[in-house]
Amino acid sequence: MKLRIPARVADHLLSSQAAYTPESDPEMAQVLYLLRKARTRKDGSCLLTLHSPDLLDTLRVYVEAMATGAADNTHEPDGVADLNSARAVLRALARERS
Repeated sequence: MKLRIPARVADHLLSSQAAYTPESDPEMAQVLYLLRKARTRKDGSCLLTLHSPDLLDTLRVYVEAMATGAADNTHEPDGVADLNSARAVLRALARERS
């Protein structure tokens, strides 16, 4: 499956704790590796190709955590934009599951 990952989500994932401790979650380490390898588009987003349902589920868990944190910070200047970016990825993942 190909997913467009907005720059805000990619930046969040690549700066998360999982990026610094890849041995703690090998599936997320693989997602992050593919994210780093993905070509960046002009708008900062990238196209991520994931073939395994396990990798899709792992990505969903981490993006849900981002959305939860962003929802708590909607009073911050970038909180709403982070929340909208995370929700866009979650909608794309939901379409893939159905």
